Amino acid sequence: MSLQSEEMNFHDVVRTLEEFTAETILTSLNFIPKGKPIPKLWIVAGGGWKNPVILNTFEEKLALKIPGCNVVTAKALGWNGDALEAQIFAYLAIRSRKGLPLSLPMTTGVPRPLTGGKWVTPFQWRLELAGGS
Repeated sequence: MSLQSEEMNFHDVVRTLEEFTAETILTSLNFIPKGKPIPKLWIVAGGGWKNPVILNTFEEKLALKIPGCNVVTAKALGWNGDALEAQIFAYLAIRSRKGLPLSLPMTTGVPRPLTGGKWVTPFQWRLELAGGS
């Protein structure tokens, strides 16, 4: 089914994506090693949390999995969530540029420490767009 289908209108598609976003974040619980404590306080930051449907859906689903947990926005703690998100991406970009791991077996279950991304200069990007290598 395409997103242009008569069976799904724009609001259905957006709501599905909001639900998917909340569920995807909840899958992080699967990576907590057995015997380790499950966080009771979740601090969320970044632009996506400005969407009240995503935030409320996440809070409701998390409460079902972890009774008594709290979800607070970085903004509620006096932090600049947008700046924090930008800093996180900058940190990951530097690690990627240096070939350092972004993902570790103990945090995500990957088989070995892995870096991520592909460094592309503007010149390389233009070549790839033009069909060159």
